[in-house]
Amino acid sequence: MASFRPAHRVHRLLPLPLVDRLEGWAVLVLFLGAVDQAQSGFLAPLAFDAGITPASVAVGDFNGDGRLDLAVADFQGDTVSVLLGNGDGTFQPAQYYAAGARPQSVVVGDFNGEGIPDLAVANFGDVSVLLGNGDGSFQDARHYRAEVASRSVAVGDFNGDGHLDLAVTNLDPLLDDSFGTVSVLLNAADWGGGP
Repeated sequence: MASFRPAHRVHRLLPLPLVDRLEGWAVLVLFLGAVDQAQSGFLAPLAFDAGITPASVAVGDFNGDGRLDLAVADFQGDTVSVLLGNGDGTFQPAQYYAAGARPQSVVVGDFNGEGIPDLAVANFGDVSVLLGNGDGSFQDARHYRAEVASRSVAVGDFNGDGHLDLAVTNLDPLLDDSFGTVSVLLNAADWGGGP
């Protein structure tokens, strides 16, 4: 688990980060770990604009500066926002990238093997991959078919070939969410193609 500040003692854990809505604007709320042994739990939350309806958040170092950055899937905005970290628990204003229809989940992985973090986003009906440029920016999304209503995405090398693959959960909206599948997208490793 990523650490934004050193914590000496934590008695109670809260979700990190927590996505909330405030006066019609969506914000990303972080609870920073206590920095003093006399404190416990989390400090007051810090809020950062992160789109219309943030649905999922992932952590990585997208610009190679050794500081943790955030990627946020924005369900209603059809985007993924990237907030570059300042290293002190604060973040620069979000940069928005088109992701696909109704993004639900975002993960970080090096999908093309260049040693630079990339993003994968579960959208309604597909998965988009945004290859990282190494400077905190991302290329246009490449879309890959999953199933009708993709909900979440996970990363792993499922076939042992040394390339990260994707697993995506899907619900069938015509069956009232009573039937679902998991799609596995194996990485073709050519990146003229896709996972």
